[in-house]
Amino acid sequence: MSYVKVVTIVFHTICDSFGMLFNLTLLYLVAFRTPSQFKAYAILIGNSAVTDFVACFSACLIQQRMVPIKSSLIYFSHGPCRMIGTEFCYIMYAFISKILSLRNLGFLLPIFQALTIQAMLPVVFFVSVVCYGCAQIGFYRHPFLETFILMTLSTFPVLSPLISMYFIKPYRKAILNCLPRTLKKIAPSTEEGSAKTDVNATSAPIL
Repeated sequence: MSYVKVVTIVFHTICDSFGMLFNLTLLYLVAFRTPSQFKAYAILIGNSAVTDFVACFSACLIQQRMVPIKSSLIYFSHGPCRMIGTEFCYIMYAFISKILSLRNLGFLLPIFQALTIQAMLPVVFFVSVVCYGCAQIGFYRHPFLETFILMTLSTFPVLSPLISMYFIKPYRKAILNCLPRTLKKIAPSTEEGSAKTDVNATSAPIL
């Protein structure tokens, strides 16, 4: 087994497994930790989490390498989909490609910080385009470069739920409450900072 195949299998297994875990966690937060004022927004987050979970699951199944040769594309799948058949692998690839293309249109988050960070995630696609272009024009060819095209795309649905869980305060508080006490001390507390500000404001002398 070549080192490229080993790297591909290890990367997709670890990265996509974490992606599925993160998105399931986000779905739990949406279902049980969403305040009433966030209900409408939670529908968008839940839809995004389901889409990203399916994308991670599909990427883990195919674990694909894309080889551009002139006007043709050759796909090598290293994932469990091979046990079902090559046609199934290609169907899963077409499915995840459709999901990722539609996922770009889902940046409708009303929170500015999450919107800004998530809008930067498509930069990952630029890396894939560069790798694909180098192989397509024959500038540089290497099995790892061909595998890297889809490896970079797999990071997209993994990072997206982390951004939502960090910037949405009720979700962040729910995650912090599950952390050990030592990690809670390390994590920044915005509530303490705002409380100190309120105390200083009320104790200021009125002239």
